[in-house]
Amino acid sequence: METTEISFEENINLLTSEIKKLRKQIHNDQQERTKQNKFLKILGSKYCVISVILLPLVTGFFGYYSGKKSGQVYWTTKGYNIAYAIAKDEKASANWASSGDGLDAYLMYKTGALSTILHCSGIGWHTEIQNKKVACFPGLGVSGWWLPNAEKIKGISNPPDVLLKNQ
Repeated sequence: METTEISFEENINLLTSEIKKLRKQIHNDQQERTKQNKFLKILGSKYCVISVILLPLVTGFFGYYSGKKSGQVYWTTKGYNIAYAIAKDEKASANWASSGDGLDAYLMYKTGALSTILHCSGIGWHTEIQNKKVACFPGLGVSGWWLPNAEKIKGISNPPDVLLKNQ
């Protein structure tokens, strides 16, 4: 085997050149990473800014659109029909209240007689079920009336204002 001897100076020169190559490579790698980091920072900040701007806009758009759509459905169909029914009932109630019967009922309400009649709670009064309807009789052998609020009391529905004869 042949051995080649390298002088000390050649050895140092060779190591120095290798070290320079490694330093240059390390320096280039650091610069490349720095560029990548800057790019990622810029890219990240851009996406962050875009997200901060777009997220509320997109959320607001969908919230507005879905809210507007549900509001239109509610107010054009359900809400309008409900409001119309309430207004119609209020007009009918106001018309009835200003009629003669309405004024008589108001006077009976002020004296407390209306509650007594509607609940069949007078002295000696009693209720009977006839034809699946509840009737109130103020005594024996006298006429009575159907109780209009019997569905709340007995769970039975009644026609309004029909006079009965106690049998």
